[in-house]
Amino acid sequence: MSIEQEHLSRYLEVIYLRCLRILRDPDLAKDAMQDVFASFYERLQKETIHKPLHYLYRSSTNHCLNLLRRHRRMLLFEQIADQPFLEPSADAGILVDEITRELGEEAIQLMIYRHVDQMTYEEIAEIFSCSDRAIKKRIDRLHTKAQDYARLS
Repeated sequence: MSIEQEHLSRYLEVIYLRCLRILRDPDLAKDAMQDVFASFYERLQKETIHKPLHYLYRSSTNHCLNLLRRHRRMLLFEQIADQPFLEPSADAGILVDEITRELGEEAIQLMIYRHVDQMTYEEIAEIFSCSDRAIKKRIDRLHTKAQDYARLS
């Protein structure tokens, strides 16, 4: 079995479910998964990837967020809005665009990992290559900023 086939068989379902969780559309998730693996194999030919699952997980997150942004289908906060740090709003999609512009892409990634994927601070810290304490501080600051921003909107 080639290394490509090994990665595909090992991570295919994980990455598909990741894409599906963000995009909420099976067809879009399949397309996104294929794009992520194509990009992964191109990168693999140029360099060694020591943690393929982390690379694929982060790539799939970024790719799916870019798809949502391009199609203006910001469904992300429908799930996140149910969290205690932000009250649900009829204008959640608009709020997501504004918060993304205000807080940045990394903030959205952190919120997805913590509130949608329900990852621990330690798991997120491993992805971002920093301490779990630093991640907790970042997320706490983002909660405060998101609440402030929601109140002002």
